[in-house]
Amino acid sequence: SWTKFFVAHAWSGIHSLRLFFSRPTQIKPKVISVGNFQMGGSGKTPFVLELLREAESLKKKVWVLTRGYRSNSESRGGVIVSDSVNVSANVFGDEAIVIHRAYPEVPIGVGVNRLASYEKLRWELGYEPD
Repeated sequence: SWTKFFVAHAWSGIHSLRLFFSRPTQIKPKVISVGNFQMGGSGKTPFVLELLREAESLKKKVWVLTRGYRSNSESRGGVIVSDSVNVSANVFGDEAIVIHRAYPEVPIGVGVNRLASYEKLRWELGYEPD
């Protein structure tokens, strides 16, 4: 319908303007971003697990930053580290739980603001990833 067409293009335009006027933030470690336009079911989490397997084989210290879609941590942020207790999907989101169960030693920052999640992990752990 025309309404969906208009809303989709308006959203795209607003997002493009936001990206154009925002200044990129530099962080020290290398970043691999995994995403696409589809919310679920496109294989992003299995791909992240494959990247973590590769990082483990190369003995790299890595972190995962995720949005935590529809979780309590999505807006306020949260971290999962190896000794985290009470790690639940309500608090951190399903993706973070799947990753944590597969790689409990990998720190995970959860929240819509990935930079804030990165800073929380850096403060809590006292080091940066490779």
